[in-house]
Order: sequence, then structure tokens, then C-alpha cells
Amino acid sequence: MENHKSDTQESSSCCPAGQSSSCSSRCSPCLVIWGVALLVLVVAALAGWLRKSPRNLALGIGAGIACLAILAGVGALCVRAIRNQTASQPADDTYVETLHIDPDEYADVLLAKTKDAGDGYIAETLFIGDSNTARLSMYGYLTLDNVIGIESLGIEDVATSKCVYFSGYDNPVTIPEAVKMMKPRRIILNFGTNNIMWNDTNRFIEEYGKSLAAVRAAYPYSDIIISAIPPLGSNRSNQKLTMEIVDAYNLALLDFAKEKGLTFLNISETLKGDNGWMRTDYVIEDGIHLSKTALEALLRYVRTHSHVVDDARPK
Repeated sequence: MENHKSDTQESSSCCPAGQSSSCSSRCSPCLVIWGVALLVLVVAALAGWLRKSPRNLALGIGAGIACLAILAGVGALCVRAIRNQTASQPADDTYVETLHIDPDEYADVLLAKTKDAGDGYIAETLFIGDSNTARLSMYGYLTLDNVIGIESLGIEDVATSKCVYFSGYDNPVTIPEAVKMMKPRRIILNFGTNNIMWNDTNRFIEEYGKSLAAVRAAYPYSDIIISAIPPLGSNRSNQKLTMEIVDAYNLALLDFAKEKGLTFLNISETLKGDNGWMRTDYVIEDGIHLSKTALEALLRYVRTHSHVVDDARPK
């Protein structure tokens, strides 16, 4: 089985909210150069016009064109430099973690620590998610027999996107169709990173419900576990993604799992650092995707927070 690949989403901006002063300081040299070039252009054109000499007029026009070319080149370099600096801007350290879970209130939902269930537990589990899930097979920790990971996939496309390929089949199938073909004992769903930009928990949970219903309808015999959305790194490339939204989504997922009679795997507690962001060694440069060290920690957490129930699959 081969998983569909697509570009990850990323956005950037010249002067993000809350950074106008630092951005202005980076832009000021560019503005000076632009101003000088514009002044040269005006002076050259004026000189050619005043002297009313065809030769000088031609020189003035040529100088003006050259200044415009320089202006465009410098402007392009300036914009690129600003975008590169913006992408690496550190996050605001004022974030205060809001993902506080009462273990008594969610005793029947929150997966507590258990003995290590071993590799056999992992072998009977199908991990379904986005690019962070895809990395489990990409880096060789699991095979495609245990992973459906689709880059850039949001929860809203789970039921309808034909994105899973099987050897011997000409056309891709949807995730629910793939689950029906694979017949896993248990499923861990991990979606939400590509939906954070919505900043709308109601819409997110509504779409999650539709996707869950589609998977259940396709193969109702799997034990389904809802995973928390992984935390973000503080130096994330997209500053519009915030941990406040991630925490709100995860709390909504916890209540959703309780409502649906499912269990919740709180991977946040093993991936977060003391400051509430993803541990720096658990995330790559973009501040979004898990490192190899994080994937190893994730699999350990899954094994030591296991959910073993009777195998309901038809014999």
C-alpha cells in the first residue's frame, strides 16, 4: 500500500501582529534604498528634460530604466529576506497552558498508564492521520500495513478523499474504504494539525463526527482511539498556529470521545516541554512536524497507555 503525498500548507506575512516594530527595523534599510533609487530616477529624468537635448534625454531615460531595474531587484531581495526572518521569529512566551484534564472526570475516557503492551499491540493497531502519522512509515518505525498517513489532510476530507493506494488496484480509495479492506483490530485517529487555522472547535468536532461515522460504517469491528493533536514548537514557521487553539481543540476532542463512548490518547503529556510547547528535540525546524526522537517517544507512549479489549472482528 502506498500513501498519497501532497505539499504541506504554509503561510507567511511581512509584519505579523505584535511584531510591527521589529519588522519596521528590518524594512527600514530597504526603504532607504528605495527612496534613493527613486530620487535618482527623478533627477535623471528632470535633467534630460531641462536640457532638451535628444542625447541627454536618451541618457536620462536609460538611467531611469536602470534605476527601475535596480529598484525591482532590491525590492525582491528585501521581501525575501523579510519572509525568511519572519518564518524564524520565536513565539510569544506569554502562552499559558490551558489543557488541564481532571482524571476523575474523564476516568473512563482518558487512557491511563499501563504496563508496556509490547510490539504485538502496535502490530494490531492502524495509525490514521496526516503527515505526522505518515512519518511513522517514512522513517521505518512501522510499515504501511499499520499506517495511513496523508500529507496535508484535514479531518473534513477523511470520508471523501480518494488518497490511499493499494498494490494491485488501479485507483485509490477513501480512508473508510481502506479500513474496510485492512480490517484492523484497533485504530488510532490523529487529525487536527491541518485544521488549526480554522480556530473553530465547533466546526472541527462536527467534521470529526462525520469522519468517525464514515469509518465506523465501513468497518464497525475496530476499537477506535482518539489521539490528541500534537503540540507545536515555539519556533513554528506559521505564527498563526497557536497552542491556545491546539489546547482548545484537544479539550473538545476529549469531550467528543466521552460523548461517543471512545477512549482518548493524550500524547500531549509526553511531547510537551516544561513551557507547554513541543520539546525542542521533538520537533523539526518548521515547528510542526515530529522528529525521529518524538516518533520513538510517541510509540512508547502508545504501548504504555494501551487499550486492550476483546477482539470484535468476525472470525
